[in-house]
Formats: sequence, structure tokens, C-alpha cells
Amino acid sequence: MYNKGEHDLWKTEDSIPYLTGLADSFDHWMKTNNNSGTSDTDSLLNWLYADYEQKEIKNEEHFCKLIKILIARGYAINPLLSKNEVYQAFKKAETNLEEKMPPHVQPYKHYPSFFDNEYDLRRSNIKEKLEQSAFRQGISTGLQGLMKIGPSDHLPITVNFNGILMVSWNLLSDQHLKNFIFDIAQKEHFVTNSLRSDGKKINWRSFLQSFGAFIKKNLIEGPESYQIKITRELFENFLQEHYLTLIELKTTTDEINQIQKQIETTDELIKDTEEVIKLWLNTDHEDHEDFKISMKHIVEIIYSMNYGCLRWTERFNRIKENKALLHKFVSHDFFCFQECTNPTDMLELLQTFSESIFLNKNYQMICYRVGETSKDNCVIIYDKNKFHLLESMNFGLAFNRNTHQYLKPCLVAKFISLIDKKSVVVGSIHHPGTRGSELSSIMEKAYCLAENSEKSFTPTIILGDFNHQANFFEKDLVNSNYTLIMPATGTMAGFEYGNNNMPIDGALTNDTSNVQVRTMKEISFAEPVMLPLSIEFLFEENAANDCLRRL
Repeated sequence: MYNKGEHDLWKTEDSIPYLTGLADSFDHWMKTNNNSGTSDTDSLLNWLYADYEQKEIKNEEHFCKLIKILIARGYAINPLLSKNEVYQAFKKAETNLEEKMPPHVQPYKHYPSFFDNEYDLRRSNIKEKLEQSAFRQGISTGLQGLMKIGPSDHLPITVNFNGILMVSWNLLSDQHLKNFIFDIAQKEHFVTNSLRSDGKKINWRSFLQSFGAFIKKNLIEGPESYQIKITRELFENFLQEHYLTLIELKTTTDEINQIQKQIETTDELIKDTEEVIKLWLNTDHEDHEDFKISMKHIVEIIYSMNYGCLRWTERFNRIKENKALLHKFVSHDFFCFQECTNPTDMLELLQTFSESIFLNKNYQMICYRVGETSKDNCVIIYDKNKFHLLESMNFGLAFNRNTHQYLKPCLVAKFISLIDKKSVVVGSIHHPGTRGSELSSIMEKAYCLAENSEKSFTPTIILGDFNHQANFFEKDLVNSNYTLIMPATGTMAGFEYGNNNMPIDGALTNDTSNVQVRTMKEISFAEPVMLPLSIEFLFEENAANDCLRRL
């Protein structure tokens, strides 16, 4: 029986120093050979059977660890190489050695142990799991590196509600792109388990936000190509900036209470930064390569948020180019979008595409956001040729006591069918992920629109991103007439709140007589992005202690 925890290709428990030497060898080979026009994956295979000493890669886990190290160094290598591809590389390397050796000398055969019968089973099972879930196929150590043909970190769902066809999709607002940086802190074991020397847990979220802002200000100023060197001096400057901020705050006398709070926050951030620098610059640490991956991702994400593939303008292009998705979309009557950066983009795209294939559609839109400058819009788009809007209600979830604003916009509306004159209540909601359940608030608002003059209830369907799996809301639904239905396959392709690969987008309804909910598979997350960034790590011995002593 396949067990992902036991046979995960990416599971590497210990540090393997000799693989770093192999990675250095590959670096040197890439620099001294003309590999232009050749993919990094093919280059790796060419290197494996290059005309010099055979590579002693001991087993499957070590081979995948080597790929992970190379990815951290900027190579776009597919971790799901077929067994035959790797076998042929080693077989050719053996042949090359045989041709060089005297006839009486037998070559040393050292094929990795993953050339056994179980390897194919492991690989096929992993591939099947990837294809049947929301997880983005391809390089699993990256975040934005898998966004090239994926407009969002959610997959859309399609719903058939009593013959009414609907789509719901969280489109990932530009306003929340910084969460990709925070995801690094949530998914990496070395981050979640690291403590400061005083016993306190490092506030990685605050640190990463500050480090990301520093990277943007000092290293990336536009969409040009960059050669970025991660050095001790870079961390010295980063830490020095915090020290100067603290000194400036301590010499300020105005609004003393608020200044004192800022001083305490900055002082804690400095302590966190000092501890992180010790970790990141310690080349002997068992997780040093993983630390480098996290730094590399931060730089890549900051660039892509501001100038690259993560911007809505770029991600919207991926939707426009996906004709299969658009053909499927325009057969629907309602669209419920969450985190929509520019709702007009989606309205105009749906109308223009439907006209281009001669469909009689007249899409109209209602939307809501919680702040005037917010790019986080909740949207309902409907076909006015089929439905008439009777009334709508907007509200917010996740109240922020500091800003006195709700964080999550929600929208419910009542429509009447122009065909059979029946009413329906439709909602587009975004439930918060880090708090307790607020499902009762959603049901209460829907109840207000669903109740009619005959004291019966209009069929209601509330679509959206619930940020939790269905079992999270079981207690809320016990004494209600609502049911939460989610698709059988995953809708969340990110790492947020431990819901990676899980269905967290769904439909809340008071009428389950005829409802089907499923994930739309016309969205792919396979292709890595090639960025105009060259990121090099230059850490000398004792760099951490030297850095802190100098400051």
C-alpha cells in the first residue's frame, strides 16, 4: 500500500554534504559547456552521462535531494523524471567508462537503488495524487514558480443548482499576494519549530514581511534582469536598518504611548532578525539548503508581485488565453468571484467571449468591497437575459478591532427567473481562515432574503471560498436547514492553513434536492516560470558571528 508519508519523493530527513559537492560539479559543468537552448532537466541528464567520472547517487531520496538543491540554485528541473530517462543516463555513463578502460578491467556499476520494481509504483502513485488534486504539478519546492499558467492559488468550481449553472472562483487579489511570502513560514518545518535563544518563538510572519520590503527597496527597482548576491553584508545592512529605526523611535517624544509600542515591536523584530541571521548564515546547519530555498523564494516572489507573473494583469492574461476554460464558463448563468482585483475585467471578458461565439448573453454585475481603496472585491455576475435582480445585501466578516473594519467582503442577492418566474437567492462569500466559524452570520443574511410572504423559503445557494474544509462547520449546521457541499477533489493549490490539496470552496444551500458541485480541471499549474533573476549565495565560514559582532 502506498503511503505518502513513508515514500514521499521529497522526504529527506538528514543533511547530505556530498550532494552539495555534486551540485557544485553540475554548476561548473553548466558554466563550462554550451547549454543554450537546452532545458535544465535535459542538461541534468546530459551531465549524468557526461564523459567523466560516474556520479555516485546512492538512492532515490538522495537523487531527489540533489534536484532540490539544484532548484534552490535557480535551475528549473522537473522532479518527476521518468526512471527510464535516468537509467539511460547512467547506462550511457557506464558505456563511456567501459570504452576508456583496459579490456581486463571491469567498470564499477553503481546504479541508484531506485531502479527497482517499487519505483514505478511510487512515482505513478505520486503523479496520480498530483493529477487528482489541486496541488500544482511540477516543482514542489516553489510557490510563484508554478503560477505561469495558473491565474490563482484556487481552482474554480462548477455548480448545478436545480438546473441553474454557476461558477465560483477565488481569483487571488493583488492585495493578498504578500501571503505567498507568509506561506513560506507556514510550510517549512525549520521555520515553525525554530526558537530564539531566550526561548520565545520567532515571529516569522513579521520578519518575512520586513525582509521582503527591504529586498524590494534595495535590490529590485524595476522589471530589468538582476544578478542578486545574498551575502553577509546584505544581512548586516538589513539589521542595521532596524537598529537605526529603533534609535529614531527612542529619540521621539510625541505620542509617547504609541511610540513605546513601536519601540517594543521593533526591539522584538531585531531579536528575531538576529536569530534568523544566525540560522541563515550557518553553512553547517542541517537545513542550510532549505534556508537558501526560502531566501530565494522571497526574492522571486517580491519580484513577481511587483513586475512579474503574480500581478493581476499577467494572471488575467492566462485566463484570456485559456479558451477551453472560457468555453466552459460561458455556458453558465452565474459567476461568483472572490478576491477579484478588477471585476470589470471579468465582466467584459465573459461578455466579449460569449459574443465571439454567437451566444445570446447579457451579463450584468454587482460587487462589494470593504474599503474604498481595496482590491479585494466579492462579485456576482449574472445573465440578464435569464434573470432579473430583485434586491441585494452586502456585509463583511472577520472584524478587525485595530482598523474597525471587516476584512472579508460578502454579497447575497435575490433573483427571479425570466423563464419560469421562480426566485433564487445567490451569494458570493469569503469566509475568514484564521478565526472561528462565522457561518451563522452568512446564514442569517441569506435567511433575510430567502424568507418570502408565504413564510416559506426561497431556494438559496451561497458560493465561495470557505477557507476550511466542510467538517469545520459541522456544529453550525446541526440545527439549521442548510447543508455545505464541497467537491470530491481539492480546490486549494496553496499552503494556507494546512488546506493544501483540500476542497475549501463550496456551496451552502437550503435545498439539496438537485445539487452537484465539482472542481473544474481546465486550470493547470504545471509550468515553472523563468525569471530574469540570477541569485547567488556567498556565505563564508563564521559569517553569522562576524555579522553580529560588527553590529
